[in-house]
Amino acid sequence: MKRTVLTVILSLMIFALSGCEENLNRGESDASDFDSFICFTASNVTDSELDEIASIIESRVTSSDPAPEYRIIIEYDTDTVRLNFNYMEKWAEHFIETAAERNALEFRKGDSIDGELILTNKNIKSAEAIYDTAQRHYGVQIEFDEYGFDLFSNAAEELAGTDIPISIWLDDELISSPRVADRIMTETVFLSGNLDKQSAVDIAEKINSVPLYYDLIISDYEFGA
Repeated sequence: MKRTVLTVILSLMIFALSGCEENLNRGESDASDFDSFICFTASNVTDSELDEIASIIESRVTSSDPAPEYRIIIEYDTDTVRLNFNYMEKWAEHFIETAAERNALEFRKGDSIDGELILTNKNIKSAEAIYDTAQRHYGVQIEFDEYGFDLFSNAAEELAGTDIPISIWLDDELISSPRVADRIMTETVFLSGNLDKQSAVDIAEKINSVPLYYDLIISDYEFGA
């Protein structure tokens, strides 16, 4: 009887450990196959929030073109997400500078960061840097999803003809604060404001990225040659 109980306990322990390993590691290769890593550490997050952070980091890796081979390990005891990857020149340096950014886009009523929120990245289908040949300057064209268009259109109709603008913020930095002349009838909006080609491309890239609503630090990293 005791031997049977012991066998069951050991089976449960093996099952639990194997399930944990499957949850912690993403990607197809073993961690030892990689020559580089970046560790992202959060503060005061739950396990589910750390899972979300790992998913966002993964999406930012896979959205790169080209993307490196990688594996993500979640270290719940230290609130750390470790990205193992094979070094790619320039990609690694760019990624470590941008991967922990929030990239949170917000449309608000008025010209204050505390103004009423209209919509966020979640309601945007795409963003693209384009050159306005008529105005002769670069900007970012944003396309809303159906719900985002309704939100934006309703806010524009409410504010049309008033002195209250719709302000657009990226990571709490004001990009544009246009006043609305009339009700918006298209599902796209063009952002401009002293942008050159590179800054327009950078803003579009941030908007297209999944927003990260957690504060992360790069706690450790190493790049292979």
